[in-house]
Amino acid sequence: MMIPLILLIIAFVIIAIVRSNKANRQPKITTHKFVSRSGMKNAKYSGNTFTSPRHDINEHGEGNYLDEIISDFSENDCLGKAAEAGNKAKQAIKDKKFDIAWKLLHEQKQHYMEHAKKNQFSAQQALSLDSNVHESLANILRLEGKHQDAFFNILYWVIASNQRPIKKHQQKLLAYFNRCKFKNTSINDVNSYIKQHGRSCVNILKIKEQVGKWVAEE
Repeated sequence: MMIPLILLIIAFVIIAIVRSNKANRQPKITTHKFVSRSGMKNAKYSGNTFTSPRHDINEHGEGNYLDEIISDFSENDCLGKAAEAGNKAKQAIKDKKFDIAWKLLHEQKQHYMEHAKKNQFSAQQALSLDSNVHESLANILRLEGKHQDAFFNILYWVIASNQRPIKKHQQKLLAYFNRCKFKNTSINDVNSYIKQHGRSCVNILKIKEQVGKWVAEE
């Protein structure tokens, strides 16, 4: 009678020990509280300090994050698009396809303005970038024999780039001016105009108006 009782007690002890071990193996679930740090009381914890949002995963388990970056870069690479349009325009000029070149150069201007806007250029910086295209526009007009129109484009290019003058500016300004064969306007008059208006924000319409006055004086 004693033996079955002892066995029963041992069985209860074993069951108690097993349940105790299982209980000890269960992880304790605690709520982690983020303690505010000095100087960061107004900061909000986003939950993504060490992780970033997951990107789409294809059927092979490969992420397409790189594809997204490349796609975004292609869509927003304004300078790359501007350079491409400019190169195509140069080739069109060599092939004497001036209408196509003119269109491509205006596409280049558009890409430059998009770049300037996205990077928050100042008005002076944007116009300086834009005016670079007018050197090529002037070249087309020169090849077409439209020297007064060509001179206007060169003058705009020179004035808009006045903050960073280069030797080529004066060389081309003089060459394009001489082709106009003005009788009542000298290159000194042109340089005086550049000095007077080169420091203020460039106004392409005012420059065109001034060239129109010089033409009317002939």
